Amino acid sequence: MWFCSGIVLPDTLVVALLDGVDACMADSVLVNDLSGVELANIRIMTGLTAAWFVALGASLGSFLNVVVYRLPLGKSLWRSPSACPHCGTRIRSSDNIPVLGWIKLFGKCRSCQWPIPIRYPLVELVVGLQFLVVLFATVISGGKTLPNRPPDHYAGVVWTVWYAKYPDLLQIFGFHCLGLYLLLAICLMGWDGRRIPQKFVSFCLATMGLYAFIFPAVCPQANLILTFSGFSWDDRFWALGTALGGWLVGGALGAIQVSGRISQSIPCLHSGWIFAMGLAGAIFGWKAALALSIVLIPCWLLLALWSHLANANQIHWIWLTLPAFSTLLAVNWKAINQWTSMLVAEHLWWVQLSVLLISGMIARIPVPSRIQPSVTNEPPPVDTPADAPAESQTPSLE
Repeated sequence: MWFCSGIVLPDTLVVALLDGVDACMADSVLVNDLSGVELANIRIMTGLTAAWFVALGASLGSFLNVVVYRLPLGKSLWRSPSACPHCGTRIRSSDNIPVLGWIKLFGKCRSCQWPIPIRYPLVELVVGLQFLVVLFATVISGGKTLPNRPPDHYAGVVWTVWYAKYPDLLQIFGFHCLGLYLLLAICLMGWDGRRIPQKFVSFCLATMGLYAFIFPAVCPQANLILTFSGFSWDDRFWALGTALGGWLVGGALGAIQVSGRISQSIPCLHSGWIFAMGLAGAIFGWKAALALSIVLIPCWLLLALWSHLANANQIHWIWLTLPAFSTLLAVNWKAINQWTSMLVAEHLWWVQLSVLLISGMIARIPVPSRIQPSVTNEPPPVDTPADAPAESQTPSLE
């Protein structure tokens, strides 16, 4: 992923952090009246809060490695403890600390020195960075990146996180983090060449729909003006319909992209990609799904060209672009929503029609018969980051 995550996420993180710090230090009477010590305390609290959310995301990223491996194989996520697949030694709790455990063991099993691929701490780190980016862009900034919602005057970690003056920001944060987490799980399963379980897809759809129904504020694109005094039943059904509509539009666009020969040589790309695009549409709305399709067009073209030049099918790399661009979308949600709204308001249907036509043309690009898939159907046999087998037995993600 790791090219996409290494380039997109750090740049996104810097932008989000700067926006969050600027919001925290906004010109207000309250901030101007603070002393140097009080400002330092706020900065320390901001740093500790950010560190806590990164640790939370990394811990969930460790569990994500378990989900990605066990779920497609029909294994239980809870019953069997984590153990080295080579020597069978149970993993110590102290060695199972996200990222730090891998560094502590120098990337090898404590008992048999079995190599642990770097993929697993990278997954943990990426999830932690996603949580941090969404926190600063959505919550600490006071909602500056949210469409159809005026930014809050009181921003910063004290008002938005600890005092929770605007609970809808925390609700949106949870919705985006949950959606990006599930999206990353689907994409990693697809990267491993495994079929995404239908039960997991149903779980994602039910979870995101129920979340939107309980907290309709997570779909600000569904309402031009948000009211913070409470939501009516109409608002809840409208938010639920918005999430489901985004799922359908995203899934339809994904189906067009994988409808031809370019995807036939990649295991499970067809159905899995439709699910992933649908989930992205459910998170950010149908306008964001359209924007993602436009952004992914050059990615499909470059990967198709790369496949021809390298004499090896590289289309499976498309799995790793979707989580990266979706994270970038979370930071620029308001701007992207305004851009797609302009296309509709000015009746620029030729742009949207061009997206569909180009996507269909990409899907019809032939892949030479001599080119074989470069990704196998075997997922990495690992339960946790410390369970990893030799690098030769798992797809290289570096």
